[in-house]
Amino acid sequence: MPLPLILSALMALQDPQTATPPANQAPALLKPDFQAAPPVAEPVRLALTPKLDGVIATEEWDPFTSTPTAKTYLQWEPNSVSVAGTVPDGNDLLISLDTKANGWLVGKDNVEVRIGMRGGAPVATARLLDATRIDGPRWIDLPGVALATNVVAKSEGGNTTYEVMIGDGGSGLFPDKEAKLAARIDGIGNDAAPIEPFIPRVLAPINFAMSRAAALPNSLRWDVDGQGGYAVPGEGVKVRFKFVGDPKLALQRFAFRSEGLARTATSDGSVPFPPFDGKGRCFVDYTTNISKDAEPGYRIVQGTLTGADGLSGVIEASYRIAVPIEITTPFDIVRSKPTPQTLRLVYYVQSNSYDSRRLDGHVRIKVPQGFRVLEGDDRDFSIYGSRGKVRRIFDVEVPSSATGVFPISFQMESRGKTMNYTGYLRIE
Repeated sequence: MPLPLILSALMALQDPQTATPPANQAPALLKPDFQAAPPVAEPVRLALTPKLDGVIATEEWDPFTSTPTAKTYLQWEPNSVSVAGTVPDGNDLLISLDTKANGWLVGKDNVEVRIGMRGGAPVATARLLDATRIDGPRWIDLPGVALATNVVAKSEGGNTTYEVMIGDGGSGLFPDKEAKLAARIDGIGNDAAPIEPFIPRVLAPINFAMSRAAALPNSLRWDVDGQGGYAVPGEGVKVRFKFVGDPKLALQRFAFRSEGLARTATSDGSVPFPPFDGKGRCFVDYTTNISKDAEPGYRIVQGTLTGADGLSGVIEASYRIAVPIEITTPFDIVRSKPTPQTLRLVYYVQSNSYDSRRLDGHVRIKVPQGFRVLEGDDRDFSIYGSRGKVRRIFDVEVPSSATGVFPISFQMESRGKTMNYTGYLRIE
């Protein structure tokens, strides 16, 4: 993330290297200290999509914490949390999320995800802390979250870097919009036993947000229109920065650019700061075309405001480079039955493009072993008009007494391309 936001403390965080043990010395196995909240670089976390390749690229990740033995990163997007960390070889990442920010041993909303190397490959396990029971807190496995989590690991120079995208997996635990949470990320020895449920943890309060600012004049108010907006590669997006202030602020220029993975795929520029109108308002628009080869995902536009004294302030806002067409699966939670049951499920095919030409395609559905699609597993679709959407229904026979989280696969073909999506059906 940009240096003006986190200032000098962030410069150290941008270096992903951790301490490397001397030759012939085994790496230290880390032990988390849950009694103190971790000092975080910035409590406001923006929507931002990483590229999982085991490399912490410039502005790809939002720095979170830094210690002599671990550097961590944390960001989000709707229904998903992304985490990265570099730790000495032989250590796991332990991710703790209080999704309602109401205390670790409170409620049934605290999630632990552990990432580590097992049999030469990175593995994710997830569990939910249920602290509502009279007989004491207990852990509940979250197989859907583990299934929906993608992990890449890379070991170099005595350190292992993990890059992780934690999916909701039908749990309903991760927010789909701006929210207040609490979090911590720790290194822990890979031989450490699972943490008992009654052990307290102190987490740092954080906000999942679509915009943030730092070092602006105290009397200057700001807002962002278009944050969370989207466009597909080959089209354009606009984000409007809004200011309310006084001409006496003597603001000089406003520079803007996209960060990280979108920097070379989008425009940048600088303009004189516009005059305030009679109501003390002014606006600056960031308008950019997106190159056809742009990497899809949530991206950040950075606006840098410079005053007459040469000092700068920064505003950042998230927007999305969307895939041209996608499938969404708003499945409800289903109750298990002792006999086979038939469910009617809905999915949507959504065009994200302003292209008004008719969009044709085909969807095939694959269900888990023991399930059976009775109707609608092989359907054509047509979308008319820009950013259109169609609703499709399919019937599934669920085996008797089925419980858990079950992945349902969708293979979509349209305009010569094949895309794969997964929806998660939760049966309790």
